[in-house]
Amino acid sequence: MDMNTNYLALLPILFPNAIPVIDGFYVVQQLSRAFNQLQVKELNRLKKCLETTGKSIESQKNTGEIYSSMTVKK
Repeated sequence: MDMNTNYLALLPILFPNAIPVIDGFYVVQQLSRAFNQLQVKELNRLKKCLETTGKSIESQKNTGEIYSSMTVKK
């Protein structure tokens, strides 16, 4: 079954005895989209952090500063 909320809402009305089964493709698709969005967000945050220090990415990679300047936001 497609994960569209309209389908899930209509299922008990049209088929009261049916058990919804979600296709694994849609689960993987949602996870992939979420990871891609997170990757873009983190790369943009890292780029902004590096721009504020005024150093190149390569020089910070070589000295390890690139990792010490990153903080985890909760």
